[in-house]
Amino acid sequence: MVKPDIHTLARHLKQEKLYVNAEKQLIQRLNADVLKTAEKLYRTSWISKQQRINLDRLILTSAEASPAECCQHAKLLEDTQFVDGYKHLGFQETAYGEFLNRLRENPRLIASCLVAGEKLSQENAQSVIHTVFTSLYGNCIMQEDESYLLQVLRYLIEFELKESDNPRRLLRKGTCAFSIIFKLFSEGLFSAKLFLTATLHEPIMQLLVEDEDHLETDPSKLIERFSPAQQEKLFGEKGSDRFRQKVQEMVESNE
Repeated sequence: MVKPDIHTLARHLKQEKLYVNAEKQLIQRLNADVLKTAEKLYRTSWISKQQRINLDRLILTSAEASPAECCQHAKLLEDTQFVDGYKHLGFQETAYGEFLNRLRENPRLIASCLVAGEKLSQENAQSVIHTVFTSLYGNCIMQEDESYLLQVLRYLIEFELKESDNPRRLLRKGTCAFSIIFKLFSEGLFSAKLFLTATLHEPIMQLLVEDEDHLETDPSKLIERFSPAQQEKLFGEKGSDRFRQKVQEMVESNE
């Protein structure tokens, strides 16, 4: 009576082992598929962000970037071939990977380096900033990268904006490290787009439909928008102190 039970147990154990091995192989294949998909996503995201940077370069700095040059650069990006790091770095790939990982996990160091580099070379600093965002933090596809980049922005506020005599002018120019990283971050963050759309929709629509408000900050151009009768009604007698005061008050209100 014992032997049949042993044979039955052995048969069940063998079936269990075959089932477990099959599940392991399936999980391994799924993990491999996830890695391939993630790698493809990173590559597509990198090319897409580089295309966006190329487009901004054409729109915002057309004097330095001709349409032909930007089109050629866009074609090169489309034909980009990615190469595994070990094929170029060999056994040193591990050392480079550990270095980049520790750098990635130290937002304070990155922020201080970007600020220091910006003081040395504005042009080279911008390319380094783009590399940090697109490569070191992978365009913030992963939640962890997003968290690290927010910390970088926090330290940039402390090291760059806080130390500036006129942070408003620094932000208006849009060429400082904080402005560039924040723009790259906000453009690629879908949740931020939804938030900004929901938040700004009503005031923007209100501004568009209210044609009576002339948001002009140049006093001479502001006056030209009104007829002589409207000028006298709004500001008083032209050339008087009251007239100049009222005009200045409207300019400040528009600002």
